[in-house]
Amino acid sequence: MQMSSPRAGAPVADALPDLRGLAREFFARHPGVSAESEGLIVERLEARLPEVTDRVVLEIRARIAAYANIDEAEIRSAVFRLVGAVLLHAKTAEAPGRELLEPFEEHARLRTFDGLPLDALLEAVHLTSRNIIAAVDEEMLRAGVPTEGLVEMRDLAWDWVNGITSTIARMHGQLEEQRVRRERARRTEFIRTLLLGTYQPDRLRANAARFGLALDRPYIPVCSRPSSRRDALEIASAILRTGGDGELSPIVETLDGDLVGLTPARPDVSGHLVAIGEPLVLAHVHEAFADACAALDAAHAFEMTGTLALEDLGPRPLVVAAERAACRLDQRLLAAFPDGPEPTEIERTVHEYLANDQDAETTAKGLCVHVNTIRYRLGRFRELTGLDLRRTEDLVAVWWLLNRRAAGRREDAVVPSGLRPATARLSG
Repeated sequence: MQMSSPRAGAPVADALPDLRGLAREFFARHPGVSAESEGLIVERLEARLPEVTDRVVLEIRARIAAYANIDEAEIRSAVFRLVGAVLLHAKTAEAPGRELLEPFEEHARLRTFDGLPLDALLEAVHLTSRNIIAAVDEEMLRAGVPTEGLVEMRDLAWDWVNGITSTIARMHGQLEEQRVRRERARRTEFIRTLLLGTYQPDRLRANAARFGLALDRPYIPVCSRPSSRRDALEIASAILRTGGDGELSPIVETLDGDLVGLTPARPDVSGHLVAIGEPLVLAHVHEAFADACAALDAAHAFEMTGTLALEDLGPRPLVVAAERAACRLDQRLLAAFPDGPEPTEIERTVHEYLANDQDAETTAKGLCVHVNTIRYRLGRFRELTGLDLRRTEDLVAVWWLLNRRAAGRREDAVVPSGLRPATARLSG
């Protein structure tokens, strides 16, 4: 007899054949066996329940290493309940239901929470089943069941065991998935509080050890803003591949759309933007993470790529900072050039001129105009704004304001409101 596989989404009890019904069919096919044999076999098995339980517990402890750290009394209680549930079902006239599966599910649930792997759990079920079936064989022989009948009943019993193990395997998978999600959520929250400096100091040591971090070693905080899932996978892979130091491994999480993490060594990422802070121990790493966030905002605004720290960006971070002062200066100094979706010719010319280190000929080539056109536009800019690029203060102010406008246009903002800092996103 082959048991059909359980239907998707069906109650777990549907996976089990009806032992009572199978037994009746079996004895109907073997009229030479007395009608009293069925009840007698069950009674004798019940009397042997303590003996079978002891043997199963000894075998589990001796043969399955994963059970070594589980209290023997717990194992004994579980085995006793499992065997007892089977025998109780064999005595009743009811089809298998939830009450039959409860001891199996409870054992699977407890052992999964203990971290017991599925192969160890199923091996324990098979050890228990082999001992029960062996006892059934002995009692059936005593009752006069012929050899061919023993083989048939053994096949039926193993079909039933396969239903149990399928149910346990499915439930173990669900529980393990839940456990992994809970552990991932704990790690994610720990990284969030660590990078924001809101962790509880008394729990730092325990959580650091739990997630494989060393308290006395410096870590580099990293953050990135991938634009797609594929980019996120590529960036995370590069960080994990290049950010280790041989002893410690990087840790990377996704928080509110950003990739953040800690690396023992400076990661090497190309083709994408990853911002980093200086190496600091875990208790102070949030200070460096704030710098990494500032670097990310500035580098993102300038469409830069690679692994970049704040010191790699020159004055660019100033462009996305001090928003209120920047707005007032823009309104006063660049009032002649309304800030629209596209810069005026004069604005674009001055921006390119400063980007080319005030080289008029290079700027003319880049804009495909005559060098005199560049000089004319620079003069008009001076006339309209009163700002002279030969003066250091004016030059710095113009560079800042024009780059701020350019960054805002890349963010599709008519009046730039500044990039929302990564730390603000993480803290919700």
